[in-house]
Amino acid sequence: MGGARWRHCGGDARGAERGGQHPRRNGVDRRGRPPPGRSVRGRARAFRRGRRPVRPRQHDPRRGGDQRHARSPGAREPGPCGGRRARPPHRSLRHPVRRRRRLRREHRRGRARHAAPGGGAGRAGGPGGGGARRAAGARSRGRAGIGRRRQAVTDRLERDVGDVARQWVPDPRLGVLEVAVQPAALTGCTTSRDALEQLRRIAAAARRAADIRLLPDASVRDAPAAVTTAAVAPLLREPRIAADRVSEVLHGEPLTLLERRDGTWLRVRVPDGYHGWLHAGYVQTGPDDWVEDWTTRATARSLGAELKFEDRRFRLAVGARLVVRRDGLVDTADGRAWTVAWGVVRSELEYRAEARLVAAPEWAQRWFSGAPYRWGGRTEWGVDCSGLVQATYAARGVSLPRDSDQQALTGRAVAIDAAGAGYSAGDILCFADGQGISHVALWAGSGHVVHSALARGGVASDDLFADTPAARRLRDMLVAVRRPETSRG
Repeated sequence: MGGARWRHCGGDARGAERGGQHPRRNGVDRRGRPPPGRSVRGRARAFRRGRRPVRPRQHDPRRGGDQRHARSPGAREPGPCGGRRARPPHRSLRHPVRRRRRLRREHRRGRARHAAPGGGAGRAGGPGGGGARRAAGARSRGRAGIGRRRQAVTDRLERDVGDVARQWVPDPRLGVLEVAVQPAALTGCTTSRDALEQLRRIAAAARRAADIRLLPDASVRDAPAAVTTAAVAPLLREPRIAADRVSEVLHGEPLTLLERRDGTWLRVRVPDGYHGWLHAGYVQTGPDDWVEDWTTRATARSLGAELKFEDRRFRLAVGARLVVRRDGLVDTADGRAWTVAWGVVRSELEYRAEARLVAAPEWAQRWFSGAPYRWGGRTEWGVDCSGLVQATYAARGVSLPRDSDQQALTGRAVAIDAAGAGYSAGDILCFADGQGISHVALWAGSGHVVHSALARGGVASDDLFADTPAARRLRDMLVAVRRPETSRG
C-alpha cells in the first residue's frame, strides 16, 4: 500500500475533473503533499528518517510534463518527478513505533544502520553511520575483554599471595607478609626470605615487577635494636595513635626493629615474638651490641617499685627490668640513676624464687588483684586474660605466648573432668565461643579459677561450679586444660 500510494502514473481527464483527489493521480496524496524525496522538503524528511532520497528528474516537456504535473486546486507545487515510483521504506520503518523499537534493538547491539542527526545516510563508513557505531561497539567490547582478562590475572595473583602467606607466615601476629597486587607490580614487605623468593617467581611468571622488601629493611640499618624507656608502651596494630592495642611492652624490655615509617613509627618484634607498631617516643634505639649490654646488666625486676630522682618520681610495673648498682641506686634504660622511694626491686633470681614459693594463682592474686580489664594489657594497671597468665608464668621463668588461642596449644593436655578431678593449681583452663578460644583462666583448686574477665571488670576469683549464669556459661565453654612445662633454670 505504501508503494501504491506514491505511484506517479500521470494525470488524465478524470483526474483533472476530480481535482487531483485520487491518491494515485498527479503525484500528490489526498492532502496535496508530494512523495518523500521529490521536493526539497521531502528530501530533508527522507534524510531524517534514514532513507535514501530519490534524485528528482528534470522537467521534460516531451514526456507530457505539462499534463503529468498539472496542479490540483489547493495543492502545493510538487515539482518535476518524471512519473518514477519512489523507493518504499523498509516495512519495519513504516510505523513509527516499529521504527523506534528497531532502532533501540540495533543501538543495543552496537550495529545501528541509520545516520545520526546531521549525519549521512547511515551506511557503513559514512559519517555518523552504522559503521562508526559498530567500530565504537567493537572497541568498547575489546576494552571490556581486556579489563576482564586483567581482573582474572589480578584475582589469580591475589590467590597465589594468599597461598604463600598461609605457607610461610601462618600466624600474622608472629610474622609479616603484607603484599598488594598492583597493575604493574607486587608491592609490600615480609619477614620471610622463603616467601620473598616465591613471590618473586610468581611475579615473574605474571610478567610483573616485584617491589617487595625483606624486613628488617634499610630504614633501621643504622639502629636495628631498641630498649623501652617508658614505664609501659602500647603495641599497636597499625602505625597510628588510634589503632587497636594488641599488647604492651614493659620498661627495659629489648626490641628488634623491623622498619621505620614516617620517622616516628617503628615496627618491632617483642620478646614473646609478637609484631606490632610503637611510637619512637617510647623507646631508645641503638646498635645490637648496646642492647645486648643492657640486657646483660639489667638483672633486677620491679615489684611495683616507685623511683625517685630529686623532685621527680617514676612508677614501674611488676616485671620491669632495671640495673642495680653497688651504691644502692638503680639505673633505668635511659641511663639515669634513681633511688627506690617505694616498693621492691629484687634481683632476677630472687624474683623467680619468690614467685615459685607460692602457687601461680596465688601469686597472680597478690600482685594483680583489683587490676582492671584492659584489652592487650600486661600490667597491674590493666590486664586481659592471656596477659595475666603470661605475666604469672613469666615471673616463674616460663615463657608463654601472648594470646589465649596460642596458650591453648602449649604444655601438656589434661583430661577435662566435670568435678575438676586431676587438675593442679596453675593449670590453664581454655574456654571457646563460636569463633575459637576466647578466654583463659588459672585453676586455683577447690573449684575456683583466677582470671581477668570483662564481666567482672578485671582480675577476680570465681567458683567455676557455682549455680550462677556466669559459672554455667564458663562450664559450657570449657574445651581444654593445659599444664605448662615449668622450668627451674
